[in-house]
Parts: sequence; structure tokens; C-alpha cells
Amino acid sequence: MGIAHIERLRHIRDLIAGSGRYDTTGTRLICFSGTGFGDRALAQEAASPDVHLIGLPALYGRA
Repeated sequence: MGIAHIERLRHIRDLIAGSGRYDTTGTRLICFSGTGFGDRALAQEAASPDVHLIGLPALYGRA
């Protein structure tokens, strides 16, 4: 799971916001992965409070 997944979610959120029908100001971008995340995705999570990456340890209560 990499930065492209986050960018895709961000693009979708922007399209939804642009329609004017929904308020997306509180929207969080959440990615789940069973195999981990790339370095750029992890950096994006650290830099952006709206990005959350959930791996197997967190899913199974080990994080």
C-alpha cells in the first residue's frame, strides 16, 4: 500500500467536496493493509492529521 492509494482517496474527497453536496472538512483518509505501507505513505501519515494507516497489528490489538 503506497502513496498512490492516499492520493486516490484525497482526489475522491476533493471531487465530493467540489460537488457542494457534502461537507468533507472532517473527512479522514484511512487505508488498511495486511502487508504494510510504503515509506512515502508512512511519511504522509506523519505529516497529515487526516491520514491514518491501519496495519495488521492495530487490527488485532497488538499496536
